[in-house]
Amino acid sequence: MTEETARLTSSAIRRLNDHSNIDLLSFDNPHLSGVAYVQQDEQEMARTAVKLLREQMEDTYSPKNAIIPVQLIFP
Repeated sequence: MTEETARLTSSAIRRLNDHSNIDLLSFDNPHLSGVAYVQQDEQEMARTAVKLLREQMEDTYSPKNAIIPVQLIFP
């Protein structure tokens, strides 16, 4: 979820009773207490995307998967 969506969802969860068993997980830091998130390396994602696009434009592209490591952050 985006930071804004995470905030809205967190607010909705808080409106439920305290016995709700809902955990929230977001992409990138939503700056919400107690919310875990997946930290992505956006700069490396951009570099890889540009590299693959250039290969395609230069006709040297062969389909491949690009895996950019992420970190799961628990508050």
